[in-house]
Amino acid sequence: DKAFFPDYSAAFVLQMNLVDQYPKVLDIINQLGGKIDEKTMSAMNYEYDSGGDPETIARDFLTSIGLIK
Repeated sequence: DKAFFPDYSAAFVLQMNLVDQYPKVLDIINQLGGKIDEKTMSAMNYEYDSGGDPETIARDFLTSIGLIK
């Protein structure tokens, strides 16, 4: 059944004090819109579940899409 696996619809959640302290964070977050598809999210979850470091996983992804060097 194709509906067996959960849908990986994601949403960004930020605390307003973070936005107040770093106003440019919204621009950065907005650049992520549409960049994390279901296949990518599943791969990152698998990497984490296999013992991957969350910071490294995130850095590798952001580098791969050109948001950081």
